Amino acid sequence: FQGRVDSSNGRIYRIRNADPAIHSRKRFDLSQESSERLLEQLADTNRWFRETAQRVLADRQDHRLTSSLIVKLEQATGQTALEYLWALHHCGGLDDSALHRALKHADPYVRLWAIRLAADDRQISDSLARVLAELATSEPHIEVRNQLACSAQRLPSKLALPIAHGLLERDQDAQDPYQPLCLWWLIERQLRVAPDETLAIFESTGLWQSPLVRQTIAERLMRRLIQSGSQADLLRAAKLLSWSPDPESTKQLMTGFELAIQGRSLTGFPDELVAAIAQAGGLSLELRLRRMEEKAIADALQQIADPKVKSGAAIRLIEILGELRPPSAKPVLLSLATATKTDSKRRTA
Repeated sequence: FQGRVDSSNGRIYRIRNADPAIHSRKRFDLSQESSERLLEQLADTNRWFRETAQRVLADRQDHRLTSSLIVKLEQATGQTALEYLWALHHCGGLDDSALHRALKHADPYVRLWAIRLAADDRQISDSLARVLAELATSEPHIEVRNQLACSAQRLPSKLALPIAHGLLERDQDAQDPYQPLCLWWLIERQLRVAPDETLAIFESTGLWQSPLVRQTIAERLMRRLIQSGSQADLLRAAKLLSWSPDPESTKQLMTGFELAIQGRSLTGFPDELVAAIAQAGGLSLELRLRRMEEKAIADALQQIADPKVKSGAAIRLIEILGELRPPSAKPVLLSLATATKTDSKRRTA
């Protein structure tokens, strides 16, 4: 209405459709229509009629419509197909047989909604779980795969983990803006309820080559286990490191490890984890320092006082000493804070 409002005529009194046929339509009440007539309304181009028909059908729960809706669903596409699927759900006809058929529908959004409606009750049959696991490896549409990752979070671990395994093998999803993190949330959720079963899917060397695991999962998985701090999770972290098949995977795990231990010492870490870290590439000075080894503390103090050591490396050691607070570090840090000529080192000290 911009540019068409006359300020001298006051406020808008009524907005009226220009089509006279609209105003000649008789009054109606869809709640008084037959269920068969409501099915016809599901294909109406007017969204109000479709949504009202859905609501009335949901109130009625007319099971007699099930067979008719299944036939209509298989023959329809687009929005109309979705309307029939939702109506089938409202009428209580979306059983395993109907879901199996919907998951094979040509329209990807019918498959997407079939997955969501199946998993919303947080429990599905074993046969349907097998179909979803197969779909995780074969589904061509990214939005359907994304719904699989989201819906699998609602399922018990024995049903969700095969789906997660299949989705993690889809290399093309590594650059998707949503799928990598959706898969991490799926793994993290299952890690809380079934940690050993979830970790076991990474025992296979095949998954480690997946870009999704390398770029998103491995680092976060190690970080999550270390930050937990429980002996059981620390031992799981050691096991994860021992399964790493190549230097690149080990690098990702150690990046997560370094992030997780910031501000903490390694005192109390199980020997199995320390041994796994050593096997993965040896304990760096920083890690030995976090274990509060006397020799490591002495080496670190010597390096931060040496003007030949690069400023960035020295600052990192100063920060760790500040987190761990060994008494022997105080005089060296005081000297750096008052005498060193490097501003960044003096400020950090």
